[in-house]
Amino acid sequence: SCHGAVSGRRGGRGRPETAPWQDGPVRRPLLVALLLLAVQALPLVGLPPVLDDWYHDLVLSAWLADAPPPYAAGLVHTDPFGLVAPFAFTPPGGAGSPIFPWWSAPDLRLAFWRPLSTLAMLLDRRLWPDSPLLAHLHSLGWMALLLATWWALLRRLLPRRLAALALVLLALDDAHWWELAWVANRNATIAGVFGMAAVLAHLRRREEGWRPGALLAPLSAALALLAGEAGLGALAFLAAYELVGRPAGEPPARRLRALAPTILVGLAWALAYKLAGFGAAHSAQYVDPLRSPPRWAAVAPTRLLALLGAAGGAIPSDLWLMAPAARPALVVQGLVVLAGAAWVLRDADAWLDAPGRRALRWLALGGLLALLPFASTFPLDRLLLIPALGAQPLVAAALLRLLDRWRRREAGRWFLPLVAWVHAAQPVLVVAGGSRVLAGALARHAEAAERAEVDPATLPGQRVWVVASDPSIGLYGGIALARAGRGFPASYGPLSMAPCAHRLTVLDARTLRLETRGCEMLQASFEGLFRDADTPLRTGDIGRVPGMTAAVEAVGERGPTRVRFRFDLPLDDPGQRFLAWRDGTLRRIDLPPPGGSLDLPWEPGPFGL
Repeated sequence: SCHGAVSGRRGGRGRPETAPWQDGPVRRPLLVALLLLAVQALPLVGLPPVLDDWYHDLVLSAWLADAPPPYAAGLVHTDPFGLVAPFAFTPPGGAGSPIFPWWSAPDLRLAFWRPLSTLAMLLDRRLWPDSPLLAHLHSLGWMALLLATWWALLRRLLPRRLAALALVLLALDDAHWWELAWVANRNATIAGVFGMAAVLAHLRRREEGWRPGALLAPLSAALALLAGEAGLGALAFLAAYELVGRPAGEPPARRLRALAPTILVGLAWALAYKLAGFGAAHSAQYVDPLRSPPRWAAVAPTRLLALLGAAGGAIPSDLWLMAPAARPALVVQGLVVLAGAAWVLRDADAWLDAPGRRALRWLALGGLLALLPFASTFPLDRLLLIPALGAQPLVAAALLRLLDRWRRREAGRWFLPLVAWVHAAQPVLVVAGGSRVLAGALARHAEAAERAEVDPATLPGQRVWVVASDPSIGLYGGIALARAGRGFPASYGPLSMAPCAHRLTVLDARTLRLETRGCEMLQASFEGLFRDADTPLRTGDIGRVPGMTAAVEAVGERGPTRVRFRFDLPLDDPGQRFLAWRDGTLRRIDLPPPGGSLDLPWEPGPFGL
């Protein structure tokens, strides 16, 4: 059922004659949206694997071959179904990981349960193991399915032109470019497909008495959660529908009964999730609201505003990570977008009928509630796919109303070019530019791995220690060396990822000291992945990884500034190699004799992180 507008001069059947949002011959909006999506995806589907994709390929390929993965042999985590869990970066119980840095918290846990998305990645490796293109096309297929499912929902709720514009805006939205460029992020798209299917089945059950919906809604909800934690965001739309989408006179008890099957599914999922050892703990970047409510409450407001602002504004939330100085601007943008959303919802009273207003409100509330699970990690636009399902109808409503004001030469009409630029033109440029930037970073990274000063003949037996701030080198460098044909090192670990210069001093045949110059360790975002403020490092604290013991000698306001490293092997033993990022690659550190020092200048890595 399509709801018509109610304001303006009325024509036949009570509809306005000139309102741009009225029902009319909008032809094949889904086909138009899919074509736009395909065109926008062209520069993305040709990209090679990115970061976590390398690790997933390592673990999944080893699991399919029934062999321990090289370089991470102690890390494989299986889920209750017996599937390997490639998104689990720490073993069950939060035990120390063999590939995490020395400063990792003793009880660090970074393990995420996404079995349905794992099956999709296993399908990639079974059918086209050497084709990133087909893996990206697989992701594109899920995105197309999400658009189709969402369109089936929108056409029931809103006037056709409003629904069609919202669909087209989602197809153009730059929030989904990471889902297409990064196979590791496909889980959000799969969760969105099944989450929206659950919403659609629930609506049909509630509004039409469609009996299969009683089974299909909780079943689809379960599949959304098994695709990934993003499924929680998708299911927020169900809660929003029952809160503000139903007629005002319906008793709360009836609404709660309607949600009861889905609530039970969510509780069963959460219980299995915890019992199997999944979740996050003692990471500054991933904060579990159930495990650490005070910390989550402290970080969530600014993160939510940054994400909200990026969903409706021009500044991408990726700057939260790339340029921390921009965080206040992201928060301010969030407040502006929140005020704009309130204006759109209030203005809807003048032109939408009661069912249409309810639909716009509960979709907006669903998008807002969908942000809550994503406040558990640092803001990035890749988190906005599911919240955008609630934001784009509001943007479409704003555009159509501003278009009407433009035609009538009314006040406020000059906002139309700005909103159109931000939500229709800018996303195209962001995706095109972002794909070029990412392709360039990957090319520089591959070149750096090929030029790294390691010996492929001896590398498989060596422990490699690095000083590099860019996580693509500091954390993923060992896998990158193998992908470049240099071989897997016996182990690979950062001594420091602090983004500043260092001074290295050799104390004796097995010991060296590393001091930062102009910054402290554990201040950059990716360093904080492994330790939170509740478990700070203090003078005298010890960190251990295979082959080395680190002792903190001095601490600044928030992190270490001087650390002493004691190695199991002599510093000049051929069984280990010391490298630093310099001149666009990993250069060998020529250690001075005992008592000598050398300075290690800092330069940004291939990803600029």
